[in-house]
Amino acid sequence: MRNEFKTYFSYLRQEVSGYKFYEFVEKKSHTPKIDKFLDYIETIGKDKLWDFLCFQFFRYHDMDTRFGKGVVQLGWIIGQKAIDEWKKKTPQRWLRCVEWKMDNQISNPLSDNRYTPSSKYLDGLRKRYFNKEKGFLLCIDAELYDENNSICKACNFNEFCKDQ
Repeated sequence: MRNEFKTYFSYLRQEVSGYKFYEFVEKKSHTPKIDKFLDYIETIGKDKLWDFLCFQFFRYHDMDTRFGKGVVQLGWIIGQKAIDEWKKKTPQRWLRCVEWKMDNQISNPLSDNRYTPSSKYLDGLRKRYFNKEKGFLLCIDAELYDENNSICKACNFNEFCKDQ
């Protein structure tokens, strides 16, 4: 769980502060604080680690600090005040956090929640736009072309798609 914490903290700090190359490095002084925090996380459930950290970063995301806008310090995120804020969060505040994540396209870096459409759905699109200019543009934009697909093979734009 410690590695998950480091990954989440690094990712969220990158997203919130804009420092895209930030990488959390644990110092000796961090170890007891992180240990205590992870013990707390164990009590509420390991699956809550991501939500907890998101909520804490949400609290500070637009704050101007002496370190810069949105630059969040470790102690602010895992300290006792952070735990107290987590415990007393309201459903409305949690909803604002979820909206903030959606607005800023923040998603769990350790899970793959990307939507993959079914082949039946993709074939439906290919049939709907078969031999149409709109279909060609859609295929290019959405990468629908499949050289082994019978619909793509029969399409007038086959050669163009193949070259893309």
